[in-house]
Amino acid sequence: MNTAEINQLLAEVGLAPSEISVYTALLAGSESAQEIISATREKRPTVYYCLNSLEKRGLVSKTGKEYGNKFRIEPLNKLSALVEVNIKRQNELLIKTKKLTDFYPKPAQTGKVLLSYFDNLETIKASILYSLHTKNKEIRSIVPSHNFFHDIGREFVSDYVIEKNKRNIKTIALWEDIPNKSVLTEYYKSAQIRQLPINMHNSFETTIFIYDDKTLYISPKKDHYAVLIQSAEHAKMMTVMFDTIWIQGTKV
Repeated sequence: MNTAEINQLLAEVGLAPSEISVYTALLAGSESAQEIISATREKRPTVYYCLNSLEKRGLVSKTGKEYGNKFRIEPLNKLSALVEVNIKRQNELLIKTKKLTDFYPKPAQTGKVLLSYFDNLETIKASILYSLHTKNKEIRSIVPSHNFFHDIGREFVSDYVIEKNKRNIKTIALWEDIPNKSVLTEYYKSAQIRQLPINMHNSFETTIFIYDDKTLYISPKKDHYAVLIQSAEHAKMMTVMFDTIWIQGTKV
């Protein structure tokens, strides 16, 4: 793993940027607060705050007297334990939110268009994962060559596709680039896939998901946003457009 990947991993585990800076300095061999300050250029109060925070979570331990403390990284499997705690909390939160939806009656359908905007990495991911709750068990997608999924990394994409297959959600996709046969066999065995017509190649970068009464537009990572439109009329229009392009697509 390179430095950027390590920092991204630690961020996803739940460490703040300054904590990542201190933690990686310890990984690189720093032992005292002064060595960490020199290595990271962080301010002294910030370094001590981060060390205290990391120690409370069991990721760092210290030895020695108050002004001669030495710090060291605890076994890296403590990071896994931290992730497991977070998963447990998220599962508990999921159960509670489901109880809440059972407690309150569903709002009456007003026919109004609902628009949701997502402007950071985690909420964009969440908007994509939300599509796994499709009632019709069917997702149409238009995927250009350079897209958000290429930038976000294989792990998220793999987890999403595996979960989609577990839920028996039908995939109908128009792709600009067709992956190799092994990828198709492993992840998209039962999917319907066609290649976008040649006149649409290299013309846009927004990925589009169409499912139920929703249409999700996902920009490439550099633009950093996604928009979800919940409108039966809009989804119907997009489905008709998709099906028209589908006819012109190349069979895989």
